Amino acid sequence: MLQPKTIGEMSVRERKELLAAVADTLDQSAREARASGDERFALNSRSLALIIRGSAEDLSHHELHAAELLLEQGISMIEEFRVRAGTSAGSTSTLH
Repeated sequence: MLQPKTIGEMSVRERKELLAAVADTLDQSAREARASGDERFALNSRSLALIIRGSAEDLSHHELHAAELLLEQGISMIEEFRVRAGTSAGSTSTLH
């Protein structure tokens, strides 16, 4: 079984993949929120996804603390949306 790693223990490739997965899931959550009429969440989710994608190179190489904060915020938003929408973790994109 794989042991969890801190952001500092991950390779650059692993950090990039995690950042991309969170951004993709935020985009999916934004689409679902928009479809259910939650425009504010959709906008916030999409904005955070764009910030993560636009900063992925720096975040994966140098700005590890910022990456950690953005990942925590993104994962928190995804979970909040799933709870409010009453969906299970498996119903939207899965973070690996």
